Amino acid sequence: MSFSFIDIEERKTKQIFFLFIFLVLFYFFSAWILTIVARGMVLLRIKKAVSTVQLFTLSPKVLFYIFSISLVVGMFHWFYSTHANLPRIIKTLKAQNIDKEDKYHKILRNVIDEVSVATGGRQIGCVVIPVYGMNAFSIADFSGNSVIGVTEGLLSRLTRAQLEAVIAHEAAHIVTQDTLIKTVAVSLFSIYGSIRYALAKGMRGAGRGSRGGAIIYMAVLYGVASALYSVSKLIGMFISRQCEYRADAVATRLVRDPLSLAQALRRISIGWRAGGMGYDSLESLFIINPNFSKLDEEEGALSNMFSTHPPVMRRIGTLLDMGHSDFSALKKNEGTKRKRYTDIRVAKVREPKWFVADGGKWSGPFPIHEMLTMGTLRFDSFIRPEGTDKTMLLSDDKNLVDKLKQKAPTGTNTCPRCAQSLSKVLYEGVPTLQCTICHGMFVSDDKMARIVTREEQGFPQEVIRKAKLIQEAGKKLHASSVRMKHELLCPKCGEVMVRHFYTFAYHVEVDTCSRCHATWFDVDELEIVQYMVENARNSNNLT
Repeated sequence: MSFSFIDIEERKTKQIFFLFIFLVLFYFFSAWILTIVARGMVLLRIKKAVSTVQLFTLSPKVLFYIFSISLVVGMFHWFYSTHANLPRIIKTLKAQNIDKEDKYHKILRNVIDEVSVATGGRQIGCVVIPVYGMNAFSIADFSGNSVIGVTEGLLSRLTRAQLEAVIAHEAAHIVTQDTLIKTVAVSLFSIYGSIRYALAKGMRGAGRGSRGGAIIYMAVLYGVASALYSVSKLIGMFISRQCEYRADAVATRLVRDPLSLAQALRRISIGWRAGGMGYDSLESLFIINPNFSKLDEEEGALSNMFSTHPPVMRRIGTLLDMGHSDFSALKKNEGTKRKRYTDIRVAKVREPKWFVADGGKWSGPFPIHEMLTMGTLRFDSFIRPEGTDKTMLLSDDKNLVDKLKQKAPTGTNTCPRCAQSLSKVLYEGVPTLQCTICHGMFVSDDKMARIVTREEQGFPQEVIRKAKLIQEAGKKLHASSVRMKHELLCPKCGEVMVRHFYTFAYHVEVDTCSRCHATWFDVDELEIVQYMVENARNSNNLT
């Protein structure tokens, strides 16, 4: 189904006008009901008897005042809700701007740019929700700004072709102005969920205070807010359900790959869709409803009225028909994952160690990063490489001399173990800081969400063995037996970090700086945490 620019503008204008008229009329009827309730309470207090017709009959002058107030309130609500609504929605979703140095985020930006060119060169922003679930959404405003967002789980687990198809679907919503309508709808009516909650809380408080009149009035307000919330959800559902098929068709024309979009929809639908994250009022924005609903998968009048999205299997079937394919081809690549790489440290040569003469006695052997932290070590100290009887001065080993001279000042991205400057590396596609000597890593909290979501890095047998030993030991551990230690200095700010368990579910000891919101992982600790998290996901079938 093709739409010209005039068709799109005409449909957009009609739907936006309908939303505004609905808003004003609902305020009018709400004010009318509240006026009648207030009037009835006054008559009850003065003990004046009136008929039902008299109670519900208001003079034209009063109705005019009610309509005028409703129009003003509706206009205020409209402009308040639609002004700067994109930042508010992004904040509600806890979405973040992309990291320009992150490998996966670069792919997302490139895909959005490519699809943007195919849609006429419209500038589209992009954000990422840092959760393991798989989903995508788009939002837009009257100023022509538009944003496509995806979850980290979707970004890390879909193939590029599938990601392109999903982005094309969301871009299709933007081009056909469906995104603008849906964004306006959720911006206008999401507030009533908060009002319902506040009124319910207020009624409980009023009940304890025995204020009968207040309870009655608040109960009416609660009923009005609930009705508006329910009706607004119906509007959002109708708008969303009707436009998903169209966006699928437009996306197919943009990328010419209906099978990849069908595969993406299938993979999103059978796993965790990022539901339960407080997105209830924003369900219509997503490519698939984050919260699973049996009604979404059914046909008929009831489903058309009360579900946000059309049945996934019907959408997939339509896409397969477009691609002249069937479900056997769909399932062929269903389990496809990104290639996993063996940990790079497995291929490294065994790290050399030395014995050190201290007070006439040999101690060790020590790896280089431990030697560099020894306060008694000097250039004229005697050392002996492990596995040999050759005694030498430390000054005779050029490598050790260079390392000692390279010690960086504390708090300047300095390794807390080796006092060496940390190097920027990509781990799971995420830019992190790593020590080239001890292989420790310094990771900020926001980047940890990406690392534990992605499954590109493989796990050596030694890491798996350590993880299982820690898990077994953790089963016997009591929380009260844990003592926090203060040992290492933060690589960034130089403050003392706290050594503790990563969580009480994953008993890996790490060092955290509360000021910088970042964690220092000694060698293998990050991989052990990853393995534990991934193992727990597989156990809970969070595919």
